[in-house]
Amino acid sequence: MKKNIAATAGISIIFTSLLFIWIQKPSLKVVKSWKQAEIVNYNSFGPYFINIVEDNIYLGNLPFTVSRNYFIYVGTESSVVTHGHIKRYSFEYNQNISRYLDECRVHWTMEGVTFKEPGGHTLFIPRDSFTGGR
Repeated sequence: MKKNIAATAGISIIFTSLLFIWIQKPSLKVVKSWKQAEIVNYNSFGPYFINIVEDNIYLGNLPFTVSRNYFIYVGTESSVVTHGHIKRYSFEYNQNISRYLDECRVHWTMEGVTFKEPGGHTLFIPRDSFTGGR
């Protein structure tokens, strides 16, 4: 009897652990992408894209809410994450993330790329962080 309880508990712990790992797996889905402005030429492997990508699920507010983490990726791909620069980023949105990102702005210059949220938060990524096949 005790062996059955221990085996059941062990299986439950393993199953719960595997489920937790599976839930935490990043989706890596590109939610929004902006292409490098044509007037900007980095003389590198461009054109470049700045992408907002779904990461893992944030469980810090359980049991009240579960939300998604995101990161900003700047690189040569618009639909997948490959070589480039990644920056974990939290957004100040209270609505659907896709609608919120439609209100965000991106500005490309020879110095790099600036991501600006509607509320005023700004992130600048220097060109040396994402050019040259990084």
